[in-house]
Amino acid sequence: MSNVYTRVKIYDRSKCSTCKQEWTGNVAADMGKECLSFICKKCPGNGYLKFAALGIKRRGIVSSGTSSLEDQKRAAQDVLAAFEECFNGEQSILEYALHEKYSAHYSLAEIALKCRDFYRAIDHFTKAEESLGEFCQDKNHIGFMELQMQIVQAQCKQRGEDAAAISKTLLPFLRAIFEKSKEMYGKDSHITLGDGFYVALILCEIGQLNEAEELISGLHSKAQRVLGPDHDLTKKIKVLMSKHGMSE
Repeated sequence: MSNVYTRVKIYDRSKCSTCKQEWTGNVAADMGKECLSFICKKCPGNGYLKFAALGIKRRGIVSSGTSSLEDQKRAAQDVLAAFEECFNGEQSILEYALHEKYSAHYSLAEIALKCRDFYRAIDHFTKAEESLGEFCQDKNHIGFMELQMQIVQAQCKQRGEDAAAISKTLLPFLRAIFEKSKEMYGKDSHITLGDGFYVALILCEIGQLNEAEELISGLHSKAQRVLGPDHDLTKKIKVLMSKHGMSE
């Protein structure tokens, strides 16, 4: 069995065999742990399989909603260590492996931000940007836009800027990302609706309530129709509207 075959097959285990969507939450965490345990017992010398399983485990830990920052950090560091062990010096690397590397750096950057370690956050966001460039040649891709915004945000916080100033700095980035989401995913995509919500949130924070209300009203009706009233995003939109006295 070739390395490429085994790497692809184990990566498939990160998704439901029926609907092909990725496992999330505790299911993803448990699947990753069981997969890793099985591989370590049955294929102890196969670093490629171990790397893939570590990636599944990391995503599950992050999405579980109950894991500590330390657990998330350790899971991301394990992925990066396994990447170096498996692919150091290898010329041909599957895109999924590069994506795992990118995601691990992004996760470590977010953890550093939460811990107010801005220097480390900027370092990992920069490495994530470099990793993204290894498998995505389109410099106008939304991923690069998001990373550039995150780096700027971390730099602002490192300088000690207040929340209002940071929000004003981030608004142009968020607007651009929202427009790019419409182009890439469609106006009714949950990704686009989420990006629109963050634009509305920042508009509220800096006092541009008229524009925020116009935007949030459209997002609310779409979220109700596309996602349903019980979806987390729909609920967040309703909370924002209620907080600022906006009518549904």
